[in-house]
Amino acid sequence: MTEDFGRKEEIKHLRWAINERAKIQHTLLALYELFRQRPPKQYPSWWEEILIDHFLGAGFALWRAVFLADKRRDLESTITAQEAFLKQLLSTNSITFNDDRNNRPWTVTFYLADAKLRIGAAYQFLLNDLKPEQQQAMGLDEVIRYVRLRGREPVDIRYEWQAAHCALRILLNSPYTDLKLKIEKPIHELASAT
Repeated sequence: MTEDFGRKEEIKHLRWAINERAKIQHTLLALYELFRQRPPKQYPSWWEEILIDHFLGAGFALWRAVFLADKRRDLESTITAQEAFLKQLLSTNSITFNDDRNNRPWTVTFYLADAKLRIGAAYQFLLNDLKPEQQQAMGLDEVIRYVRLRGREPVDIRYEWQAAHCALRILLNSPYTDLKLKIEKPIHELASAT
């Protein structure tokens, strides 16, 4: 029974991860299109270069984190993974995706935190140029709520990932309205099952 449940959970996670990886790839493609629309080193304002860097960093972190969201993370497993990751880094001077995967209670935290910090920084840049009514019309008021989420169980980590991705798309659509990235509100699996 336990083995059968484990297999079902594995398939469930892989379906989710493949679907979400496709979505983040579309987000990254939209960002790439922004790069291609501009000649190198020609940004309309000094802050856009920083803003795009935050978008790219957040997109990469979410791209990397999507396949790491399948294992429970708690204080003990996170500390154990931190130590193993650090040992690998110091002893080999190299980190691969397999190292990320073997230490995912910490690495998923690292990549999600990095994405959310970059989303928060981009949010602050955008707030400087927008009036409160513009912020609300663009859905920017939801961004901070989404980046504050943190889960321990895989179902919660997946929700945290979806919320961060939604926040990134909201922000990308704000200054670049021609992107028209689809905004999919995160839905917690437990809430959708009832």
